[in-house]
Amino acid sequence: TSDVEFQYFESIFQSNVNILDYCIDRGINTNIVDDDGLTGLHHAAIRGSVPMMTVLLASRRTEINKTDPQKLTALMYACMYRNWECVKYLLQKGANPNLVNDKLQTALHMACVQNSVRCAFELIHKGAKLNVRDAFDNSPLSIAVTNTASMTMSKYLLRKGASATSTKQFPLFLECVLNCTDPNRLRIIQLLLDNDVDIYCLHPISKRNCLHYVAITGYLPAALYLTRLGEANLDVGDLTNRTPQDIAWDHHNWEVYNYFMRRIKSRWARDIVERDILADVYNSVDSKRHVQFNK
Repeated sequence: TSDVEFQYFESIFQSNVNILDYCIDRGINTNIVDDDGLTGLHHAAIRGSVPMMTVLLASRRTEINKTDPQKLTALMYACMYRNWECVKYLLQKGANPNLVNDKLQTALHMACVQNSVRCAFELIHKGAKLNVRDAFDNSPLSIAVTNTASMTMSKYLLRKGASATSTKQFPLFLECVLNCTDPNRLRIIQLLLDNDVDIYCLHPISKRNCLHYVAITGYLPAALYLTRLGEANLDVGDLTNRTPQDIAWDHHNWEVYNYFMRRIKSRWARDIVERDILADVYNSVDSKRHVQFNK
């Protein structure tokens, strides 16, 4: 490494604009990389230094979308470190919000991982795609609802047009139910159902519904809520013909099992009462007809 290259990276680490200007005047290639494959612009994004970015991007030679060995851009690094002012500046200067890294993740994926609504706002404002999936089949919304369980981010993405019902190998709603172990995650399930998710949807392979997954977790508040909205799910057998009650029994989740059984018995009782009422009505009608006929 030459003395000028050493001074160049030192100026960025120290946020020294004067030395950076000196290096650029000496003809330094602003796209050179350090031993980790990072450019000066990458480091400026990591450090959240808009002034350093301003100097670097004033040079026409600086490639704003240049990637490191993991195909990460400066914009992605700015999102990873929640440096929303850098995100805004890079986008204003033409950074592409829809490039993907070696895991097919976009800058919006990273903003959601870090739960930075401000970064997400800037990205979406500049045309970031909402429903793109990474190599692990995760969309920005699926990260917000399952990984970080952020109600604010989830609401924002849905309001901007993210799909809660798009096809996924593991349906997003069911994945949320499987991860639901606290009131906050239950509120996110309610949010998804408010956005046209089908409570009766099935896993494409196991053929399990939401109550099968509640039976696995044993989280009673979710069982209460989801059963009230979709009681018919209690009757559904999965690929091996096991009902939610069977799954709850297998996992020793007795509270959920007992609740399911009470609902089933209550429904049986209702069915018997309704059947008896209908029988009385029919008998009454038949009796009146018989009397009228005899007259």
